Amino acid sequence: MSRSRFAVTQHTTFERASAAHGQARTRAQVDTLGDAHASAHACEFTNACGSTRGATPGERGTTPWRAADTRRLAALGAILFTTVVWGLSFISTKTVLTAGLTPVQVAFARFLVASAIFMLLHATRRGRGWSDRRGCRDRNHGCNVGRDAERSEPVSRSRSLPWFASGTTMRVLAGGILGVPVYFLLENGGLRLTSASTASLITGTLPVVNALAVAAFSRERVTVPQWAGIGISCAGIYAIAQADLASSVSARAMLGNAMVFLSVCAWVAYTAINRPLLRHYDNLTLNTYQTVTGTLFLVPFALHDGVPLGTWGSEIWLNIVYLGVVCSALAYVLHLFALEHLGSTVVTSCLNLVPVFGVLGGALLLAEPVSWAKALGGILAITGAFLVTTGDAAARQPATARQ
Repeated sequence: MSRSRFAVTQHTTFERASAAHGQARTRAQVDTLGDAHASAHACEFTNACGSTRGATPGERGTTPWRAADTRRLAALGAILFTTVVWGLSFISTKTVLTAGLTPVQVAFARFLVASAIFMLLHATRRGRGWSDRRGCRDRNHGCNVGRDAERSEPVSRSRSLPWFASGTTMRVLAGGILGVPVYFLLENGGLRLTSASTASLITGTLPVVNALAVAAFSRERVTVPQWAGIGISCAGIYAIAQADLASSVSARAMLGNAMVFLSVCAWVAYTAINRPLLRHYDNLTLNTYQTVTGTLFLVPFALHDGVPLGTWGSEIWLNIVYLGVVCSALAYVLHLFALEHLGSTVVTSCLNLVPVFGVLGGALLLAEPVSWAKALGGILAITGAFLVTTGDAAARQPATARQ
């Protein structure tokens, strides 16, 4: 074999060996990448399922604590705090009414404080660019929680109201009047005549009254569980009324109960008026406009009754600050936070416990008597409201999700 041919043969052999080595190296790289890709998928799967990721043998079997878990825990604490706060608002209002304030004075002082805080929040949001972009318009509870809170994608809404747009101005004004002066003058007036525990139980039937209004005035279907909840809640209200009659409650107290029930009807109308607005405007903006509007409508009544701010003692002012700052402002913000991280179903279910804290507060702080018959009626009313709320949530789920 000549040197040239040997060189060619050697070169060819070298090329073949190099090619084989390259193919083996390529296969090894592919296998390595495949293993890495599979490991990445395994990490993603175990992380999604709550297993360990990169954990030592001693750490396997534990669930990593994620930031989402912290936010959900904080949201649960927020809605429970809000539930207690709103339940005790009946006791706080009853306290200042007993101290001598009129229903108008209580409502005006409360929302004068709340209006200042909402305007500050609104101005801060506009300046810093944060907003509550999730809607809040549930037909099952007093606050306007909504279907957008259940969606995974946020829904952007306008931060300012076109006052000259067709129908917008009248809806904002009507909502402000119904949501502040009408509702709270009726509720405060009723609380002056009846007990805080009874008033809180009657207010707890709001989802039931709302479902009846939906059945009567809209095309939305009321489900079988909701009808069952309506019947149970009505039985509970009847038991409460019978308990009051058996306890020789005066006609004055029964008038107070009727006024509280009318306040519930006013809030149902307020929710219906706001529902179209909340498809276009975010909740904080709308709430700020309507709170300020409602407070302005209270001014003539407050001037008639007089607002002797300087003569009010520390107990009155503590309760006014509690009602305006904690109940109307702080609890509102916490409620929105809970809606964003828990959804409307969980939030409204928790809010059905507001009457429980109202009754407990009335018994412990105001020494109001609670008979077994009234307690049973309250349990029935709250159970019915819960069925109405959860029945609506189940009806809104897609069919595939329920199967």
